[in-house]
Amino acid sequence: MFSKNKKILLGLIILILIIIIPSFIISQQKRKIVSDASSECMEENERVTYEIKEKESPLADVIISIYNKNTRKESFVFKIAGIRKNYHPIELHHCGIYVIRMFNYDSKKIEQNPGYKAELWKYNYGGKGNSIILFHENVLEEKTNTYKSYYSTDFRVSPNEKYIVLERSYLGKEDYALIIKDLKTKEDVFTLLANSISQEY
Repeated sequence: MFSKNKKILLGLIILILIIIIPSFIISQQKRKIVSDASSECMEENERVTYEIKEKESPLADVIISIYNKNTRKESFVFKIAGIRKNYHPIELHHCGIYVIRMFNYDSKKIEQNPGYKAELWKYNYGGKGNSIILFHENVLEEKTNTYKSYYSTDFRVSPNEKYIVLERSYLGKEDYALIIKDLKTKEDVFTLLANSISQEY
């Protein structure tokens, strides 16, 4: 009698496992696909808004909110901390949010300590971000605090998110130029020197 009950119980456990495990695997795969798709680019039925929360100038945090266009319900919210607030602090594109972030910045100092840097970051719509271009930094070289500027803290990303326009140096300097970079390879694809324009015209 005991062995018969044991066999029935074992059969039920096997049956439950046969039903539950495949359905669990399928649901996890579906969830993963949805998560991956929505985190990379905006869906057709989504729209995005942002709010800048000012801190110690020029620092701010930005709150990104993603909504469903049809239901108007908020589907995802995340914060990007330590952005540089200027006249053009953020760009929203179909597959990325672009912001300038500042690290180890001390608002009480004009000359920043070693470790300070400003970078262009790209975030996807799942809130995952990574640094893509270094604008400037303060480094310690031979016991001396050295400020290095590679680009000014301004940028424009092309609508297809393939290229970025940057400013190198500043007006009046011989090397002042507009640089167009490939966002994927980070290679310069075009350089327009201000001196070459003034000489020609």
